[in-house]
Amino acid sequence: MTVPPDSATWADPATQVVSTLTRPFVAEGDSARLLAARIVVTHSLASLTALRRGVALSFLVAVVATGAIASLLAAWLSTRISRPLTALAAKTAEVDVDRLDVAFESDRADEIGTLTRLLGAMTERLRAGAARLREAERRLAVGDLARQVNHDIKNGLIPIRNVFRHFAQAAGEGPDRLAAAFRERQPTVESSISYLESLAGNYARLSPQPTGEPCDVNAVVRETVSRLGDTGRAEVRVELADALGPARADPLVVRRILENLIGNALDSLAAGAGRVTVSTGPFDGGASGSGVRITVADTGKGMTKEQLNRAFDDFYTTKPGGTGLGLSIVRRLVLDASGALRVETQPGAGSRFFVDLPGASA
Repeated sequence: MTVPPDSATWADPATQVVSTLTRPFVAEGDSARLLAARIVVTHSLASLTALRRGVALSFLVAVVATGAIASLLAAWLSTRISRPLTALAAKTAEVDVDRLDVAFESDRADEIGTLTRLLGAMTERLRAGAARLREAERRLAVGDLARQVNHDIKNGLIPIRNVFRHFAQAAGEGPDRLAAAFRERQPTVESSISYLESLAGNYARLSPQPTGEPCDVNAVVRETVSRLGDTGRAEVRVELADALGPARADPLVVRRILENLIGNALDSLAAGAGRVTVSTGPFDGGASGSGVRITVADTGKGMTKEQLNRAFDDFYTTKPGGTGLGLSIVRRLVLDASGALRVETQPGAGSRFFVDLPGASA
């Protein structure tokens, strides 16, 4: 097209200028003038624009389709992998110390199958280990029970041994003295035999059977100390409170508590020296009501802080040949009787054990 110099009609955004030629021409008017004119050669861009839009749309569709396919493929792969992992995790969550019978089996050849078989092997080892542990615990419990039975039987045999020592001394003084000693100590022998029979019955049930009847603590203290007889080591003094109310405890349990505490107190004394004092009295338990307090005090060597911290542990002992069960048995018996146990001790100044038992009306 020919465009005058002052015209802009050629500037069409939908066209592209291919070439421009400048030529002179004579302008019409009052006077002839020679002016420059331009010949503009253009080409339409509409088809190119449409092509660009088509390509952009095709690319967008291709991107969207690729994203959708990738998402579907990822979801399929995730489901294929996560489903067996979820099932494996659910099985693993069922495994417990008390439940090791969960079966882990898989015929897969991939990593999940390898993991499943590994968990199965681990569970099998855990089952074997748990069986060995239960057997070890059973043997340990039987051993503990055997040592406790031995300890209690020895306590029951001590009065009988003392009685026969008394008989041997009386026999050297003549038949009349032996007969008198037999009549005097016969109740001790019968009481000790009854005690051993009660122990046998309680151990047959693996725990003491409470009688549910009020216990005359003063009577149990007198009986226990009298059965000990002459210890040959120290004086055993008894200080009993008058008009002491009954305690809510099994007399057999109270007797076992006293025998262990008195025995430990005697062991803490130097040979042939010292004193053990067994006293009773009431105590005010506040909201829990009144009760009966038994105190076993000795003038022995006492305990250090470290020894006191471990005194009630099973099998802890500072005595050569000791079982380390006396005080641990006392602690369990006092707790089973709903009582409380307290200790005051000082190295070189002896120890005092306080046993608080609930009253019969509490």
